[in-house]
Parts: sequence; structure tokens; C-alpha cells
Amino acid sequence: MTLNASVVERSTGRVITGLTQKDFKLEEDGVEQKIVHFETTNAPFDLLLLIDLSGSTAKVTDIIRAATARFVAATRPQDRVAIIAFSGTTTLVSPFTANKAALTTAINSMQSPKGDTKLYDGINYALDYVDKESVSTRRKAIIVMSDGLDSNLPNVTGVGSTLSYKAIYSRAQEFDGMIYSIWTNTEYEAHSPLDIQPETFDLAYDQLYDLTEAGSGLFYEVEKLEDLAGIYEKVISDLGTVYSLSFNPTNKGRDGRLRQVRLRLPNKPGAVARTKQSYTR
Repeated sequence: MTLNASVVERSTGRVITGLTQKDFKLEEDGVEQKIVHFETTNAPFDLLLLIDLSGSTAKVTDIIRAATARFVAATRPQDRVAIIAFSGTTTLVSPFTANKAALTTAINSMQSPKGDTKLYDGINYALDYVDKESVSTRRKAIIVMSDGLDSNLPNVTGVGSTLSYKAIYSRAQEFDGMIYSIWTNTEYEAHSPLDIQPETFDLAYDQLYDLTEAGSGLFYEVEKLEDLAGIYEKVISDLGTVYSLSFNPTNKGRDGRLRQVRLRLPNKPGAVARTKQSYTR
């Protein structure tokens, strides 16, 4: 089991770097666990961009392309990037690579997939792809750009995901990487019962937020797609503050029960670790 954590000063929120394995204590259900592997903030990532190109975003694909290119340009030399786009179908835009020129070429040719909005299936595809294609020695992160709307939600037209939100939430809890979300605001005023209602937009937002929490990542809000590039660059900056700690749970059971985890820094009384607080096994 791997935990990914950022450490900040409790009073100021300032990120703390330069920590070592000896600074951390890890507990599961109150029982201390032995940390068997530790990665500093400089360790490489395999980063997968999952981009929602359904609905209204099809009209602003050029903006999304430009923002994605800036994300690639901001990544560290040791990181690899893969890109997947989805709507009703899912398209691999680029496999994992550290070749920024190849990534830029793939981004420039990126087209909107066909069909309705299958967000949950898109995330499931991304999780499967990372599990299969990511290098085991690398840390893993999925960055989801979406408004959170799946065609399964009330008043959202079209055919939705085959996978339920509950199922994808469970997968996020079990994922040993991180899930970051960039929520894009596509809400409009409903003029009839056939329009997407405010309650559905709120539900989509809440679901994407909770999914991010389950995946121990960070949640960002984009009110205007023109601001997307700046948010992408902030994601890269935040990923550069992440420590990763792996342990073999002393409780070997696999009963599907929720387990509580706690990451402490006993020698740093003013510091707090931001990481997932539970998982199922």
C-alpha cells in the first residue's frame, strides 16, 4: 500500500520539503506500520492527463490544446506523460513518454471523441491504463479535467457510463497513485425541466470533489477555460511537493473493510501531512 502526501506548516500552509523517511510515522487502525519504501519530492512521476472533450468543450478545443501543451512544457525532465481524451468513447492521444516534442505533436492533432459523456468509464479506462503501462518504480498520478457531468446524471442527455459512480469511487480509494481533478464550470441557467438543473451541476461538482479526496489528490476550480493553463502549471508545482511512503499492512485480511490510516511527523510539531485517511482492502 502506498500513501502520497504533501507536508505543510499548520499555521501558514507553507509546503515543507527536504524531509526524510525518519521524519514520518505511519499507523493503520492505530497499529504502527513499517515503512518499506520512501520516495522524496524529487522522485519521478508517470502523469496521465484525462481530458473531457464532450459537449460544450468541443467548441474550445484550441484552448484546451494550448493549455495541455503548457502542462507538458512545465513537467520535469524525469516525468513521463500520457494523454487520454474522452466523451462517449475514449481515445489514447499519447502513450507514456518523456519526449515533449512527441507529446506536442500528439496534442496538436487531438480531436474530440464521438458520443455522449461517459466520465466514470473514462476514469476507469485511465486507471486500467496506468496499472498496465506505468513503470512499477515510478509514482503515478491521474489528472482529470472535467465538469463532472456523466450522462447517467439527472437531466444530462445521452447514454452514460456502464460503470456506476460508486464503483469508480471504490477504485479511486484502492488506487496507489493520486487523482487530481480540475473542475471546469459549464453551468448555465435552466429554462425548462429538460435542461440540466442546478442540483445536477452541484451533484457533479460534489462527486468529482469526493473522488479526488478518495484518490488523495487536490481539487482545482476553473471558472473560465482561458485560466486552464495556469491551473495545469499549478498542478505540476503541487506534484513537486509530494512524498510517497509504502508499507505492507500487518493486517493481511482482505474483507473489503474500511481501514483508517494516519501519517504523523512526531519531530515536526508544527507540520501536518495531507494524505488519504482511509482505504479498503
